[in-house]
Amino acid sequence: MTILLTTHLHGEAELLCDRVGIIDAGKIVALDTPKNLKDALGGDRIMIQSKNPDISALKKMPCTKSLEHKNGTLNLIVKEGGCNLKKILDKAGDVTNVEINPTTLNDVFIHYTGKEIREAEAEGGFWNRMMNAKK
Repeated sequence: MTILLTTHLHGEAELLCDRVGIIDAGKIVALDTPKNLKDALGGDRIMIQSKNPDISALKKMPCTKSLEHKNGTLNLIVKEGGCNLKKILDKAGDVTNVEINPTTLNDVFIHYTGKEIREAEAEGGFWNRMMNAKK
């Protein structure tokens, strides 16, 4: 059985759907399982504020997919960020702050469309306009 669900709520899509399609300008730009869509972006995002990081060693780590270093802040995309966090922090120098964010379907949506759906826009969508019109 196939059920088609349309939603702007990425969490709802991830929870309820086996496969997710992202449509931009009337065309399907991505179609796969939520996990595969997120994995295709490369991994988790880690932001580290630190002094004297070993940039070369961090770039050489097998889990590192990308690294940007600006003004004492490291922005990394890594595979399995939680599992590799200790190894990363060992090479990050004098760390003052760390944030780790798993890749979300919202990240995937932004990657493929270049746009972000804000909750207010999603709530003001077609379905809500239809429901409010009946009142």
